[in-house]
Amino acid sequence: MLKRILSLTIAAAALHGVSAQAQTACEAYTVQTGDSLQSIANRAYSNPSLFRVIYTANRDVIGGDPNQILVGMPLQLPCEDGTVPAASSAVAESSFSTTIDATASDSAAIAPLSEPVAAPAGGMTPFVLPMTFVTGGDYAPFTDPDLPEGGMYTELVRTAVARANPSQDVRIDFVKDWGSHLATLLPNGAYDLGFPWYMPDCTNLGPLNDSDRSRCTDFDHSDPFYEVVVSFFVLADGPYANAQRPEDLFGAKICRPEGYFQFDLAQAGLTTNATMVTPTTPADCIQMVDSGEVDVFTENTLTGIETIESLGLTGKVVQVEALDNILTLHVLTPKTNPMGRSQIATLNAGLRQLVETGEWFTIVSRHLSMQN
Repeated sequence: MLKRILSLTIAAAALHGVSAQAQTACEAYTVQTGDSLQSIANRAYSNPSLFRVIYTANRDVIGGDPNQILVGMPLQLPCEDGTVPAASSAVAESSFSTTIDATASDSAAIAPLSEPVAAPAGGMTPFVLPMTFVTGGDYAPFTDPDLPEGGMYTELVRTAVARANPSQDVRIDFVKDWGSHLATLLPNGAYDLGFPWYMPDCTNLGPLNDSDRSRCTDFDHSDPFYEVVVSFFVLADGPYANAQRPEDLFGAKICRPEGYFQFDLAQAGLTTNATMVTPTTPADCIQMVDSGEVDVFTENTLTGIETIESLGLTGKVVQVEALDNILTLHVLTPKTNPMGRSQIATLNAGLRQLVETGEWFTIVSRHLSMQN
């Protein structure tokens, strides 16, 4: 099992009651009793709201909770131009190292270095960093910046957080390059969580490629916010119209647009026993079914039916209902996110409230009605 070693240098003098240091931007500072990031920022920059600058520069030392800075913790106070000063040689000369060894799966992986800092003085209240989400676009009715409330799924996520923790700020950004979300933006810490993502059957990883497998191995996920029926569409008078199981499609040419997941097809044996075709859009796939270039188009039922209707092919290209498969849409967070499990718990608690009060149904039905 992977282990992570956290080595923190703690100034020995600070642990023995030396008087508090003055704070100056662009210098090193050792946390003293009674400090908070807000009070440090107020003294260093005359602006307590700049605590975020200090936290960002020292996140590898502070960890996931900016309220839990510890006496003796060495901080680097960023310069006004945003650069971070080099570690103080004086601190390095009079310091010792504490090494903490913990498994990545241990939820209490990092033990306190020293006593927790007392509640901040001067009337300042503890702050909570916003939960930051990344989602994409062109995915009606679920998410798009031009949809009402940013789409159904966007509204469900924002409302779930508000119901579970009304004081929690939320930031949701739309990045239309879907491929960057799980590959770079979330693993590199640009965002805490991303949505909406389908999850494969994590008990059957063998057929999956590395990217799809990572959804199970490298990410934690919320409870499902929405279930989607994925369907297969064929010519009504074609050889696959009466298919009853995935094996009946072995040898067929199957179309799913470029960039769409294929883990459900892989786990059904279709990526190895059929020919996959990946044009740009669902409409491309439907037109290829109509022309006989491919045998099957597969996509979520809502998108499939709407695309067929828009192309005037209703009755000619039909749904094979016996092959319908239900997949679930989740919020994902990388397992490297120190607050990830807590944030997922907040989402799950809020989702339960939405379901119990009927608000989930109200939001979903409103967005679906706007699609018609």
